[in-house]
Amino acid sequence: MGLNVRVFDEAGGTQATFGRKGDGPGEFQFLSRLVPASDSTIVAGSIFRLAEFRSDGSLVAEERPDWTAIALGDLNFEAAFPMADSAFLVMLIEGGESRADGRLNRNRLGYMIMGPGRRWTDTLGVFNGLEQMAYSRGGRVRSAIPSYPRATHHFVAGHVVVIGDNDRDSVVHYDARTRTRSLVFVGAPRTPVGSQVLKDARTEACNWTSAPDERRECEYGLTLLPDRETYPAFRALGADSMANIWVARYSDDSTVTSWDVFAADGRLAGRVGLPPDFRPTQIGYSYVLGIRQDSLGVQSVVEYTLDRK
Repeated sequence: MGLNVRVFDEAGGTQATFGRKGDGPGEFQFLSRLVPASDSTIVAGSIFRLAEFRSDGSLVAEERPDWTAIALGDLNFEAAFPMADSAFLVMLIEGGESRADGRLNRNRLGYMIMGPGRRWTDTLGVFNGLEQMAYSRGGRVRSAIPSYPRATHHFVAGHVVVIGDNDRDSVVHYDARTRTRSLVFVGAPRTPVGSQVLKDARTEACNWTSAPDERRECEYGLTLLPDRETYPAFRALGADSMANIWVARYSDDSTVTSWDVFAADGRLAGRVGLPPDFRPTQIGYSYVLGIRQDSLGVQSVVEYTLDRK
């Protein structure tokens, strides 16, 4: 499959196709980032090489950022996510080997904003990363991740970033236009995990591999993990074009995921139900756009109409 970007109209027809594998202008070696930079331009590429295109496919500019010098204490560069107006959300991670002590641990993550042209930076804070257990077996250090793990989530929506640890009741809301950072309460009671839900989650946890050795190791790792008694505060975060915060809740209901929508001042503005296999990537005033994955693992782009009453 070629490395290219396709622009579709509302009816699903192709308006433009641009980019290809290569090292020349407007070409990609990797294509892992794709975001609207403004109302009329799109940024595509990878964290080490980004190109800005108009919606008709014409190339506006290219950039090859050097992230090697970015650090926050003992946290080093891990990933970067384009924002509007040529800013970046930068994620840093704690280095070093995991402690194979048979306990659930979380490494540390740092988040920074790099302004246009790297002329300024704002530090958003240090958070706890994905919960996992490191253990030694067969002379190797391995890891096991519990069902419904504690983790930090983030979401970029143009000039707005939301970041939150799902073991906490508040999330960070940042607006790059004003360079303001606030802490917004989005807490909810921790609900118990149903016994059947937990059993099903353990059954499906190793479906990511069909290799017998990997599956056996995965299943062994699950036996070391304690059962989760309650869900974390949320399962995912989002933000819309009005700078509202979207918080996906856990539930035993496998047919729908409930999203609470909070204004930037913490006021609950509404609630939206979306399919559990749907991952929002862009939320506008009247639509939710994202990726839906079917039972065979096939992904498709889906848009849902949003009715704001």
